[in-house]
Amino acid sequence: KTVTAPEGKRHITVAANAVVTITDCGDTGRLTGGDSTFGAAVNVARMGIFRMYGGSITGNHAKPTAATGLGGAVYLQAGNAAEAGAAFQMYGGSITENTGYRGGGICVAPGEEKPVKPARTQ
Repeated sequence: KTVTAPEGKRHITVAANAVVTITDCGDTGRLTGGDSTFGAAVNVARMGIFRMYGGSITGNHAKPTAATGLGGAVYLQAGNAAEAGAAFQMYGGSITENTGYRGGGICVAPGEEKPVKPARTQ
């Protein structure tokens, strides 16, 4: 089944600490027609997880400006010192023919770098 987003809207917004899983066992489902800023098809907030099993994200368009046209298909919000960034786990399927100023397919927002403590050796 093809799902077309309403004009000027995205398909899915994943809130902080939420997990959204879409499954398409027949691999015929499509998310198309999204037209929004920061993830025209899917926007994943900090600490959110989006899982995709099959299907396709195609024909979505993030607004074409440097400040807002990020992630034609999927936008992952950056983490900071207190919270982890968003996660996207894709198990099959495809992301094609999406457009955006940055990241026509997937845009991973830059985050704050966290120092890594070296492992203690004995």
